[in-house]
Amino acid sequence: MKYSIYLLLLFGVIGTQIITAQVAKNDTIAKRNVIIERDYTPTAPEVHRIEANPIVTEPEIKTSPVTFSDQISPLSPSFDLHKWQAAVVQINQDRFHNGYALIGGGYYGNILGDLLLPIVNDPAQKLTFNTHVNSLFGDKQQHLVTNFGLNYTYYFHPFNLHIGAYFRREEFNYYGTDGIVTATKTFKDSINHFVNGGILAQIQSNPNSSKVNYSASIKYNSFVPGFGLHEQQINGFGNIEIPINTNQLGVSVNLANFSYNNHLAGTGYANYSVIGVNPYFNILGDIWKVHIGLKDDVATAGNNKRINFMPDITANINLIPSVMIYGGITGDYHVNSMENMMNNNRYLVPDLRVTDSYTPIDVFLGIKSTPFAGLLLNGSIDYKHSDKQYFYVNTVDSTSLHPFTTNYMDVPMFNVIYDNAQEATVDLSGHYNWKDEQVIFLEAKYHYWHTQTLAHAWMQPSFEFSTGIDKKVSQHIFLNANYYFAGGRYAMQLNGSSVMMKNINDVNLGASYSYSDWLTAFIRVNNILGLSPSFRYQTWYGYDAVGCNFQIGAAFSF
Repeated sequence: MKYSIYLLLLFGVIGTQIITAQVAKNDTIAKRNVIIERDYTPTAPEVHRIEANPIVTEPEIKTSPVTFSDQISPLSPSFDLHKWQAAVVQINQDRFHNGYALIGGGYYGNILGDLLLPIVNDPAQKLTFNTHVNSLFGDKQQHLVTNFGLNYTYYFHPFNLHIGAYFRREEFNYYGTDGIVTATKTFKDSINHFVNGGILAQIQSNPNSSKVNYSASIKYNSFVPGFGLHEQQINGFGNIEIPINTNQLGVSVNLANFSYNNHLAGTGYANYSVIGVNPYFNILGDIWKVHIGLKDDVATAGNNKRINFMPDITANINLIPSVMIYGGITGDYHVNSMENMMNNNRYLVPDLRVTDSYTPIDVFLGIKSTPFAGLLLNGSIDYKHSDKQYFYVNTVDSTSLHPFTTNYMDVPMFNVIYDNAQEATVDLSGHYNWKDEQVIFLEAKYHYWHTQTLAHAWMQPSFEFSTGIDKKVSQHIFLNANYYFAGGRYAMQLNGSSVMMKNINDVNLGASYSYSDWLTAFIRVNNILGLSPSFRYQTWYGYDAVGCNFQIGAAFSF
């Protein structure tokens, strides 16, 4: 712990983003400032991820003069495809001034509230307060999320300073079944909650005033369940890049320290630290870029104790302005903190600390192309080999939820099992933007899993398909629709047998109307196919997804 504090002090002040309102992307026709998603669950900043390299698999291409037709734009890695979300509500960013308030309601006791309130907003500094409330009270499922955040930014000449604090509380019930032991029991009154909060800060160099790029951040986060494992983490990060002619020499260092306490035993898992170091060198050409580096993540204690080396080599080249080939050989070490795991699957046994994930090798190759203006095509193949990859399996628990051990024995939850696993993925996608009035998107993924001892990669899909359309009908009306499919999923039951899960077929519709420059109304209908019992699915085996539901509301800008 002492060594951890020294490194934290070395990197100064903190940060990463606070939970704020979503910022608009200019690559969509609606230029939306607010995106409302079905089953929206905000997450705290994930700085505990030990991935010291600040540049991911597709770094920026050095800008070069435009020497080709204006009808074809140069392909930039930053113009990428993102999985279409469930029936989003789109609000024109031009109609928002400084802040907004949003309120909505619908079936299953679904209530949504958002507020972004600028307190100080001038060229030198900004201070904003934001909150988010989302609820669901169905016949079986109960879920309530409350979020608050405060974010301050000061723009110094050589660098920017960001300071923030956040609080999040999530309450839910264990309404599912494990399929065997609890197939006919009901546990909808067995309730748990998580409280997640912290403070953070960051300094970031201003590229216009310094040739040397640098950043430093630190974060404290406390994760406290109603019943389960209490986790505290301190995370520090530092990065510096020095120009060498047109190239860049850099190093990133990331330190995460974790301490645990269990509400039942008084002590939890061993406290430990993870130190990540990533030296790298970027070589820039006119139409290509090569990133050469090495990742080393060291865990200091417990089941995670080990030294983890990973390659960090990526490259991309524009064969012609509209075609880019990219690829790389990398790896990843991911800290599976309580905060991260419970955000992913809230029905996990609450006193389980999942072993960190280690992928020593990840090889990928892909091609992007813009045959004509507005169309982006992307195809890639990827191979990963992971040590001790975790998979969710059904279990029952009678110890973590102490008050329910008498009335609610064998509460259905999820455990994890580990195996050495290999995954090969083929990904094909397309995105077409027609005159900023219509966007069509589709993506298909095939996953091939090979596990060393397990019969299946439990609850992982073998095939995914998504498509959607985003239509600007007029200056005031926006419509959207999307569809998502996932198939080939298997679950392992308590007796060790496997069962094939229902395919996910999810169709969603949404619309918004901008009545004036300060008022926008919206409506959305989610999981329309859920009206039919044959199309009702489960994301986690034993826990039914929300059926067909609707929501209406309004957003106010000020």
